[in-house]
Amino acid sequence: MSRLNSPTSSRACQSASDALTTDSGFTTRELAILGTAGVVAALAVAFLQTPLRIPGHVILKSTLPLACGMACIAKPLAGTVAGSASLFTAAILMMVGLGNLQAAAMVSLLLVGPAMDWARLDRESNRFAWILRFSLAGLAINLGAFVVRWGTAYWQADGWHPLNFRSLGSAAIVSFALCGIVTGLMCGVMCRQRKLQ
Repeated sequence: MSRLNSPTSSRACQSASDALTTDSGFTTRELAILGTAGVVAALAVAFLQTPLRIPGHVILKSTLPLACGMACIAKPLAGTVAGSASLFTAAILMMVGLGNLQAAAMVSLLLVGPAMDWARLDRESNRFAWILRFSLAGLAINLGAFVVRWGTAYWQADGWHPLNFRSLGSAAIVSFALCGIVTGLMCGVMCRQRKLQ
């Protein structure tokens, strides 16, 4: 038996291969999956029309594709990598003037990746703590989007009395919060199947 075909050398090659795929960042295939998830998220926000007329539901369009990518690639910073691809795609769409990309939607694209990475950090948490972290992440994302949405509406409106914005805000913030929590729950269930490697 040659030294190249010995069990010792094959075990060494296997361990080197494992180290290459788990300790040295992302492989080309993993980057392609995460990049595709990010591109799909940006395209969904820019072009996908939904029958929902609920304030704050845009988080579903931006988060679910990224969560699918994170569920496939269970590594730290997977969400940030996918989110970076979505922001890059959104920037290109804005430069060429395609799609409907509002400021609040851009905030969702910016925050989803890092927030979901944070939610998935604790490997040893039980199911309840895991879902709670994802729900809080979804809530934080959509509250940030609400602040931007409310602020841009306030500064762009002519002749609106501030009281109108107070009534709009009190109704819409509940919807934004619920959409964020529900989206976080869905992403938590999806990513629960595969914890971080």
